[in-house]
Amino acid sequence: MQHKLGLLSSLGLSFISTFTWAEETSTVLETIRIQAESTQEGVSQNSSATKFTHDVLDVPFNRAYVSKQMMEQQDVQRIDDALTLVSGVFHQNSFGGGFWDNYSFRGFSTDPNLGASMIRNGLSVNRGISAPKDVVNIESLEFLKGPMAALYGRGETGGLLNLNSKKPQWESESEVNLRANTQEQYRISLEHTAPINDELAYRVAVAHEDNQSFRDHVSSERWFFSPQLTWKISDQTQLDFDSEFTEHKGTFDRGVSTVNHQFVMDPKTFTGEPDDGDLKIKDYFYQLRLSHEFNPD
Repeated sequence: MQHKLGLLSSLGLSFISTFTWAEETSTVLETIRIQAESTQEGVSQNSSATKFTHDVLDVPFNRAYVSKQMMEQQDVQRIDDALTLVSGVFHQNSFGGGFWDNYSFRGFSTDPNLGASMIRNGLSVNRGISAPKDVVNIESLEFLKGPMAALYGRGETGGLLNLNSKKPQWESESEVNLRANTQEQYRISLEHTAPINDELAYRVAVAHEDNQSFRDHVSSERWFFSPQLTWKISDQTQLDFDSEFTEHKGTFDRGVSTVNHQFVMDPKTFTGEPDDGDLKIKDYFYQLRLSHEFNPD
């Protein structure tokens, strides 16, 4: 018995000695610091839900926001390009080649003959056929989902889209963008804004597209021009004038037919009549907004 106890005591001392040696040789890792700049991809305040400026988290409404930075990162050129960034909103029939904007909110489709109703800077627009909106003149997109869309009267059951347009700035800025791909689709856009004096500022945007297609006899062309003016009547009152002129023409193309849900022809084959010529849409838009700040709140 005495011999066994001595062996156990020896093992216990050996374990304590090993544990102490491991603590003395531990290594302290260097501190890793991660830093990033604040971005404007989100929004903390909003007025489209109640028409009063408020913090987004203070009101129980469902909405989605797509900022200018997000559209630039995703190379968004049309509104339907941004629909993949928002849940519950899907692209719908755009009348044979993208001749108007059309989408569904939460499974509720818009008018298949006129496209989707939408609002711009909180005011109703698009009460009929209009050319697809160009993002060169859009600062952000707000998707108002569910019952909150009823705030603006006639609209879609599942929700409503609000376009926040870019506005003249009081510092001179210019921007030029070029875009091309291997399918012979070309686009150029130019933007310029500057103050005229302490009370007036202007902004001008121009865009042009010349698009071919992998499909035979299919092409499109588009011109866009938008002059804007802001007048600071006083420190509390401001008048904004927006205008857009769009001409969109192209081949009316319904795509490829299927038999029993299977393609039976080359996807490049155009089944229309090439000699019918292009379908052309001209869209002229004007908006005048007067805002007055009654108090700082």
